[in-house]
Amino acid sequence: MNSIFKKGLLLIAVPLVFQGIFLAILLANERASVEAENWALHTQLVIGQAESALRHLVEESNRVRGLVITGNPVFAAKPADLPDPIAELHRLVRDNPIQLHRVEALGVNAAGLASWVAELERLVRAGRASEAGERIRSLQGERLLKDAQAKITAFLAEEQRLGRERLDLLARTRRQQRRLLFTAAAAAAVTAFGMAWLFSRGISSRLEVVTANARRLAENAPLAALLGGGDEIAELDATFHQTAFRLAEAAAAERLYQAEIERRAAELAHANEELRAKSQEIETFVYSVSHDLRSPLVNLQGFSRELERSCLDLRHALGQAELPAAVHPRLQAIDGDMQESLRFIQTAVSRASNIIDALLRLSRAGRVEYQWQRVDVDAVVRRVVDAMRGTIAQKGARVTVSELPPAWGDPTAVEQVFGNLLANAVNYLDPARPGEIEVGARPAASSVSSTYWVKDNGLGIPEPYLGKLFMAFQRLHGDVAPGEGIGLALVRRVVLRHSGEIWAESREGEGTTFFLTLPAGEAEKGIK
Repeated sequence: MNSIFKKGLLLIAVPLVFQGIFLAILLANERASVEAENWALHTQLVIGQAESALRHLVEESNRVRGLVITGNPVFAAKPADLPDPIAELHRLVRDNPIQLHRVEALGVNAAGLASWVAELERLVRAGRASEAGERIRSLQGERLLKDAQAKITAFLAEEQRLGRERLDLLARTRRQQRRLLFTAAAAAAVTAFGMAWLFSRGISSRLEVVTANARRLAENAPLAALLGGGDEIAELDATFHQTAFRLAEAAAAERLYQAEIERRAAELAHANEELRAKSQEIETFVYSVSHDLRSPLVNLQGFSRELERSCLDLRHALGQAELPAAVHPRLQAIDGDMQESLRFIQTAVSRASNIIDALLRLSRAGRVEYQWQRVDVDAVVRRVVDAMRGTIAQKGARVTVSELPPAWGDPTAVEQVFGNLLANAVNYLDPARPGEIEVGARPAASSVSSTYWVKDNGLGIPEPYLGKLFMAFQRLHGDVAPGEGIGLALVRRVVLRHSGEIWAESREGEGTTFFLTLPAGEAEKGIK
C-alpha cells in the first residue's frame, strides 16, 4: 500500500468489515430471538384457546342440564353469541400435525356433544322434559365431555411442553445476543486499538518526522534522515530534502550575487561620485563662463550705445553742413546701414544676455540648498494661480484646481515647478478656442509618492518632439511666447532633485498633460 489513500481505506475498511460481520450475526440472532418469542406467545395463545374451548364445552353441558332441570328459557342457546373455539384452535395449530390431529379428534367429540345438547334442547321444546332427563341420566353427555377433556388435557400437555422448549430457546437466543454484544464491543475496542497503533506507526509518526523536517527547513537547520517508503508522506519528506538542497545552493548563489552586487554598488558609487564631481565642475564652469561672458556683453552694449550716439551726432553735423546733392543719398544709405547694424548688435547682445541668465539659473538649480519640509501643494498651486490671474484673464482662460495632497520638499522649488508648468500652459493655449487648464492629482498607488498633473487644451506637441521636451534651449512654438527654452529643463532638474519623475502626454491640436511625482513623506525624500 504505497498510497495514504489506500492505507486510509484499509484502516477504515477493517473495522467496517468486522462491524458488518457482527451486525449480520446480531441481526440473525435478533431474528431468531423474535421468532422464539413469537412462538412462545403463540403457545400461550394456543393454550388459552384450548382452555377456552374446554370451558365452552363445559358451559354448554351445564347450560343444557339447567335447561332440562328447570325448563327456564334463560338457559336456551343464543347462536349469535356462541363462538367456535374449536375452529380457531384448528387454525392456530395447523402447522403442527400432531396437535392438529388432536384438535380434529376433539372436534369430533365436540360435534357429538353438540348433537347431544341439540337433541336435549329439541326434547325440552317439544315438552318431553322427562325424556330429556332420562337422556341426561344415561351419562352419554358426561362421557362425551370427559373424552373431550382428556383430549384437551393431552393437547395442553403437549403445548406446555412446546412452550417450555420455546421459552428455553428464547432465553438461549437472548443470552447468545448478550454474548455477541459483549464480543462485538470487545472486538471493536481491539480493532480500534489495532487501527490506532497501525495509524501511529504508519502515518502519525511519519507525519511527525515530516513536520519536524519542515520546522528545521524553516529554521535553516539540518534535516532528519530521509524517510523510507513510497507514499505521499515519503514524497513530501523527499521534497523537503530537495528543497533544503536547493535552498543551500540558492544561498550559496545569493552570497555570490551579494558579493557581486556589493562590488557593482561600489563601482556605481564611485561612478556617481565622479559624475557628481564632473557635474559640479560643469556647473562651476558654466557659472564662471557666464560671469566672464557678461563683462564683454556689457562692453558691447555700452559701445553700441556710444556708436548710436555718435551716429546721431554725425547725422546732426552732416545735416547742418553744406554738401553736394550727390553726397546726401550716399550718406543716408550709410546711416541706415549703421542703424540696422546697431540694432542687430543690440538684439544679439540681449539674446546672449538672456541665454547667460538662463544658464546661471540652471546651474543654480543644481547647487541651491533645499529646505526640506512638508509642503502644502494645494496652497502653493492656488498662490501661483492668483499671481497669474492677470495673464489668465488676458488669455480668456479658466483654471480649475482640484484638491491636491501635500508633498515633502522645498516650498520655493515646488512653487517654481508649478509656476513654470502653469506659465507654459497659459502661454501655449490655442487662440481658436477657450482655454481650459486643470491641475489635479491621481490617487496614490502607495504611500511613497503622489502623482500630480497639469492639463491644458492648448496647441499640443507633435509626438516626435516629446523626447526633446525637457532639453535646454529646445522651443517648439518659438513665435507664440517669449523665452529661452530653459523652463522645462529647470522643472525636470528640480523634480529629479526631489527623487521624482516628470513626463508628458500630448496630441497636436488637442492639448498637453504634464505628470510629475513628488515624495509623500520625509522617509521618501531624496536630497540630490
